[in-house]
Formats: sequence, structure tokens, C-alpha cells
Amino acid sequence: MTERPSSCSSSSFSSLPACRSSRLILAASWVAVSALAGCGGPSSPADPGGVTPIPTPVPTPTPAPTPSQPAACQITAPTVNCDTHEAKPQELAPVLNAALDAAVATPGVMYTEFPNRIYNLDLFRSRSIERLTAGSVCGAWDHSNDAGDEIYVRSADGCVVEQYDIIAGDGGVRGASKTSMAWQTGWGPPVPGPRAQYSKQGDLSCPLPGERTTFCFSLRGGPGLYGSDIYRILVELMNENPALFDKNDVVPGKGDFIPEQLRIAAWRILDLNAYIAAFEKKLRARGYCAFIEGGDILRAKTALGNNILHEEFDVVQSRTNGEYVSFTIKDRCHKAGF
Repeated sequence: MTERPSSCSSSSFSSLPACRSSRLILAASWVAVSALAGCGGPSSPADPGGVTPIPTPVPTPTPAPTPSQPAACQITAPTVNCDTHEAKPQELAPVLNAALDAAVATPGVMYTEFPNRIYNLDLFRSRSIERLTAGSVCGAWDHSNDAGDEIYVRSADGCVVEQYDIIAGDGGVRGASKTSMAWQTGWGPPVPGPRAQYSKQGDLSCPLPGERTTFCFSLRGGPGLYGSDIYRILVELMNENPALFDKNDVVPGKGDFIPEQLRIAAWRILDLNAYIAAFEKKLRARGYCAFIEGGDILRAKTALGNNILHEEFDVVQSRTNGEYVSFTIKDRCHKAGF
């Protein structure tokens, strides 16, 4: 068994097709935000612009059922004398790359606006395993770490076992090659077990099951999927709960609401715990699964989103003389991480 490299290249494999899938949900979210900017949004703190419905995702195709243990994964010993099998470096890379190509080409798997970035991790994983199974190769995603970014493959005769680091830290797909190989050996390493059932975190009232994140990427400079709606909810909260804030004590230069920039008035928070509780309650009443972690970072997803992703926002700014309202759109994570 070779030593696992400390990092892997993000180079693409030659047969990787351009991302051809369509995700109406994300296109719709950007159209909605453009419409907000064109209309100007709320004109003052006292006019939050009315109630905005939560974005409604387009239903995601449900992956076809796949065998929990493909035939090549069920053998208990090699089917041939492995001395007669002359193993080659990255022997299973061609069949794995073909499986990855098929997964990437599946509608709904990849983002359209972000080149080589996975949108639906479950669909990506299931399609790749289906193709490997069709090629009589054992394939299993290794969830021994929460990220589940590596895939185990074993030849049909059981004589060659390889593992590759396929999912990059930004959600890109790495090809199976020398640079992405974690290790190669013969018969012996067991097939990884199924993905764990994770407990819920943060928002225990959420109807969705608990999840863990494989990758996140920055949303800075854009509204994300939920940014415009959560901004309006925060404006409403501030106007409906004046006792929670000191409007005369603001972060310098940030005393005004600027809706077209999704910029909040940075009032001082007089009761941080009450602010957090009120914000979480209001978000959940609007259909979000949400909680504020560490006293400042809001994590939010919706039940309609099928646990595909969550987004994060910085909603508290700590200064030497206290805490102030903040609204900074930060990251998107796949899958939803709570």
C-alpha cells in the first residue's frame, strides 16, 4: 500500500464533458435578486417591502435505486489466482473515469453557472456507482470521514483495489489519475460501509434529517439563494422589536438600510440572546430550518431544498463596546451541514 499524498491535484480528466445540466432553481434565484435590485426593495427601515415567499426549488430527480452491495463487492475472496493478474498503476482509472463522466453528464448533477462544480452530491455518487456496477467493478464511496470525498474501487476478480480522492474542496470533480490516487493494493481492504445516519444539529425542529457537509464555497459578492429573503426577514425583525436595539448607537458609516445592496442598519444589540431567539423563531415560521451558531453565524436551509445545500450568513458583528446587527452573505455548503 502506498502512502497517501498530503494533497491532490485539481486537474480535470480529459474525457470530462462540459457541465450540461440545468438547474432552474438557481437561475430563478438570480432572476429574483435582479428584480429586487430593479424595483429598489424597501425604501426605509419602516417599509421592509412586504412578505417575500421563500424560494421554491424545482424538484430534484430522485436517483434510481442501486444495489447496496454490487456483485464485485460481495465476493469474499479473489475469484482467480492473483499471481496471474499483472496489476498496473491506476489500473481501474479508465473505468472509473468513464463512470465519473456519466455522473457529470446526468441532468441535475452539476451547476450550470459554476464550471466543474457538483450541485447534487447524492445523484453524483449514485450515478457513478451505477456505471461502475454495470462495468462489473466494485465501487463504494468511502464515508469514513464526514466529507465522503474518496471512492473505493475493486476489480471484478478481486485482485486490485484502489482508492481515489475525487471530490475537491470547492466541489469540483477530480479525474482518477496518479495525482488523485490515495492508494493502490491487492485483495484485503474491506469495502467501505454505507453512509451514516447523522443526528440533527442546531435546529432540532427541522423536518429534514441531519446531514454533514462535503464542501463549501464562497458567496461573497452575490446574494446566494436565500440572501434577499433572509434580509427582508431581518429588517422586519428589527422594526418589530425596537426594545432589542439602540438605534442611536451604530457602527460608523453603517446606520442606514440599503435594500438594493442587502445592507442592514448596524444597530447595537441590547440583548444578544433575545435577538438570536427572535431571529431563529421568525425564520422557522417562514419555513426555514435555521440556527445561529457561535453567537454570530446563521446557517439556513429549507425543507423544499431536499437537504442538497445550506447557506451561511454573518448576522452579528462584535466590537469592543458590544454586539451590532450585521448581514454578510458568506458561504454555500453541499450537502446541508446540519
